Amino acid sequence: MKTTSSSFDSLKADLPASLVVFLVATPLCLGIALASGQIQSDLVGQYLVIGELALDGRVRPIRGALSAAMLAKTENRRGILVPVENAPEAAVVGEVEVIPVSSLTETIGFLSGELPIEPAV
Repeated sequence: MKTTSSSFDSLKADLPASLVVFLVATPLCLGIALASGQIQSDLVGQYLVIGELALDGRVRPIRGALSAAMLAKTENRRGILVPVENAPEAAVVGEVEVIPVSSLTETIGFLSGELPIEPAV
């Protein structure tokens, strides 16, 4: 297996750090893992993924889960992966599977098809 390393600077001068983390941390980690071949998934394009990634791998709750679920519906996505704490808020939007996750490991497990997670209702 080929080993690669990636580094990035996600802090932009015109955005607060908390907003940058909300926008890129969990999805960016997934993108790096997918691009480097560490995981494979046919589900990635079907789901939006949101959440703040903690240094220990937990996915922390965020603001805007309802808006993100509405975006998933507008974009005709199958669903959205959200922090467990945000699942009830996002589940208000119908016709979108809301998958509650508590860690990056669960997120990768679900998207790779190795970990079935029941949608929130």
